[in-house]
Amino acid sequence: MFLSEKYIEKISEVLKKMEESGDIVITTTVPQNLSQELYESIVKCWLDENTDFEDPIEFSIPYLLNGFAKTICARFGVTEEEAKEIMREYNNYRLASYSPKENAEVYWHHGDDIALRAYYRIKLGNDDLGIEFLDWRKQNGAIDT
Repeated sequence: MFLSEKYIEKISEVLKKMEESGDIVITTTVPQNLSQELYESIVKCWLDENTDFEDPIEFSIPYLLNGFAKTICARFGVTEEEAKEIMREYNNYRLASYSPKENAEVYWHHGDDIALRAYYRIKLGNDDLGIEFLDWRKQNGAIDT
């Protein structure tokens, strides 16, 4: 479970209590999506406003991994759970060689291209550091970053 999922669950709990008390009416059929959107907008706002500080990795990494998972879902048609698992495995693979801070910097810098690298390495079982990845990336519509 990404750290962000704990916060999303807490937001869901609060929204449910507010709805039960009559303070709000939630009409969505997937309240989890509402909680996730609220969480992501808060994190993005905080990160945008605090550019003078080093972003806390415990917020930025889960935020980025969730975004990359969404990209994998959209581009390759996998389920959300499968996409999150791909990103977890890719992040763990990178953690064997790089610190969380180094990964965060790479993830921010390369953007959604990380989703392509993760899918290529984890799902397809190929090395994302070789020239073959670049060829595959061109054939599969590179993501502008």
